[in-house]
Amino acid sequence: MSLYKEIKIWERSGKEKAVCYRCLQMISNGLFYVQSADYYYKSADDAGFDAQFIELFLEEPPEKRTTGYTSVAAAITAFKVQFNNQ
Repeated sequence: MSLYKEIKIWERSGKEKAVCYRCLQMISNGLFYVQSADYYYKSADDAGFDAQFIELFLEEPPEKRTTGYTSVAAAITAFKVQFNNQ
């Protein structure tokens, strides 16, 4: 059985947009994984993000989906590079 700790990291992008990085820390090894990034806009309806996070988590364990990193910052930087979101 694998256990994970959910961590939400927020990044502001001006006054109209924010990004929430949905991270998981694997308890057994301490590594961090970015599961997804949710983009929030001042006037948007953001109801589906929790469902997407859970769907991705159930489809495949985070350590199979992506590389683990020793810090949340490193995991987010790698996620941005992977998805051309620098």
